[in-house]
Amino acid sequence: MTDPTEIRKGIYDHVDAIWSRHPKELLRAPAAAGLPADLRVARIGPAPENPLDPWVYLSIGGFAHTVRRGSGVELMLLSPEKHDRHITAVCDALAAHRALPAGVCVGTTIPLLRPWRPDACCDHLLVTLPYPYGPMLEQCDARGFPVRILWLMPITASEAAFADREGVEALEDRFEARAVDFMQLQRRSVA
Repeated sequence: MTDPTEIRKGIYDHVDAIWSRHPKELLRAPAAAGLPADLRVARIGPAPENPLDPWVYLSIGGFAHTVRRGSGVELMLLSPEKHDRHITAVCDALAAHRALPAGVCVGTTIPLLRPWRPDACCDHLLVTLPYPYGPMLEQCDARGFPVRILWLMPITASEAAFADREGVEALEDRFEARAVDFMQLQRRSVA
């Protein structure tokens, strides 16, 4: 098995290659029961030439929950603002990942303890493919250890209920049909 320290370095190298021109910080995650003590969250800022790029918050160390199965998962959240509450949201999602026997997967909905941003209508996260960045981000070879990076998409409670009832694909079809802006604080629910 690959050394966990080497896996973390491999994930960071992957992230650094994708966002090579973006400022990055590697932040210690808040202590939480069941989460690895060495968990970090990469905070990736907008590129200098495009200050409207979203802020990216991406776990590095979430793979530890599934390392015995020979692959891992890391989670990413996008935001139009820089704020430490997004680190907490990623860690809350990782705690949900740890609490599920098989971990989170595409289609898992996670209720948040608080909206993802103040005054936001979205109080759930949908685990989905990292559509804004594609398979180049999703598939990470962390020094020979396969890691999948998934997106935590902010959704409303009614959208989470719709996904549970009708399926994630039906929800994502609605998002696409209505060209939903996931950075918008007070967007209309599609469900």
